[in-house]
Amino acid sequence: MEKVLQNRLKNLIEKDFVRFHYPGHKGRKGGFDPALSFLLDYTETYGTDNLLHPEEILCQSQKLAAESFQTLDTFYGVGGSTMAIYAGIFALAQEGEEILIQRNCHKSVYQGALLRKSRVHTLSPEYDEEGDVLLGISTEKLEKFLQENPKISLLVLTNPSYYGVILPLKEQIDLAHKYGVGVLVDEAHGAHLPLSHRREDSALAHGADIVVHSAHKSLGALTQTALLHRNSERISRERVLEMISLFTSTSPSYLFMTSIEASIGKAVEWKKKDWENLEKQIEDFKNKAQELGYEFYKAPKSPYVGGLDFLKIFFRYPGYSGEELSDIFYEKGINFEMSDGSYLLGVLSSFTTEEDLNRCLRVMSEIPKREGKYPKSAYIPLENKKEKEMYEAKEWEGEWVPISESLHRISKHFVFQYPPGVPLLLPGERISEKHIEIFEKNRGIYGIERGRVKVL
Repeated sequence: MEKVLQNRLKNLIEKDFVRFHYPGHKGRKGGFDPALSFLLDYTETYGTDNLLHPEEILCQSQKLAAESFQTLDTFYGVGGSTMAIYAGIFALAQEGEEILIQRNCHKSVYQGALLRKSRVHTLSPEYDEEGDVLLGISTEKLEKFLQENPKISLLVLTNPSYYGVILPLKEQIDLAHKYGVGVLVDEAHGAHLPLSHRREDSALAHGADIVVHSAHKSLGALTQTALLHRNSERISRERVLEMISLFTSTSPSYLFMTSIEASIGKAVEWKKKDWENLEKQIEDFKNKAQELGYEFYKAPKSPYVGGLDFLKIFFRYPGYSGEELSDIFYEKGINFEMSDGSYLLGVLSSFTTEEDLNRCLRVMSEIPKREGKYPKSAYIPLENKKEKEMYEAKEWEGEWVPISESLHRISKHFVFQYPPGVPLLLPGERISEKHIEIFEKNRGIYGIERGRVKVL
């Protein structure tokens, strides 16, 4: 069998790209010698403990991780943040209960709710029209919703967003608890926050009941690794472990777990001044790029925004779409995480070097200036109308129809752009003219096949 996958990856390695995409280790050593990879690939045997019933070395390792993050418990996840989010939803909500989800959460949150047969409500984030970016949700609207819907048992938030927007966490978590509602925060993109000088930007600092981190995003672990933190006494350790066991392989990767441990260790080695120096280095890079005409997103002063993630560079350049910029940078050896509308998103980490940033600046200086309007993001405010619960819609067979014939039909599938993996349509929601316009204008839309969408 030809090693087509391995050969493609080797080819990418030989091109020596600057990696402004995940995973956070950027192809550099993430905390252990890669030569040991196969030697570290153990299973549950004498001396290795068991992740689903940790009593010895894994128990000790996870306790040390909890001390590092200042949580009650920290559990290692080997199925990505997706599996950890499923476990968190099952731990905090009973089957069939009503849950409230920040509309621009990742589809894994909705999938977890679907599996739990939850009755789902969504709360749309506010919108920065000038910057063309979705912000956080309104605390006032959140309180009004909780007052009018007393059966809500769980609130799910995302912090920071894919684009780096941080929520006003304290008041929103406190508000949910005031109404007896549990809080799960998908903080997949923010594992660095509680370990850095910006701990106050993390939900762990504000009493969220369960917080989920991707260890492979802004830390240096291998892809498909995660952390699930029990961060309050509102939920028991036993309950969380039970639900983790429900969604975790009985043969968890010791290579993954070793890389999680190593990545936390590397992050903890950094002092406050190290993180501050990295942030200053990134700000210097932005200032130099702005002198070349690049525009970096700056969130407006707003009660819907708690700040911006300092490890993300989110920018645009007059006359270009994000897709055009992405293609140009790629051809010149700079590989970004994603493009959306007029923006290009780069994700950095403690493994990003000054030379990475300088190489990017050199490419920026070579791109000719243009004039023209900025194209719009796929993620604009949408008035989505729910006709069926997700689990109900999934029970129907449905039919594939051309996008042009789908107006007012009910979606059978999730429809989303990837990245960021945020649903534009949920199963059971009615398709509008705005949806059709977005589907026809944007590439990278999943749930659309050969110009068709599956409907009920």
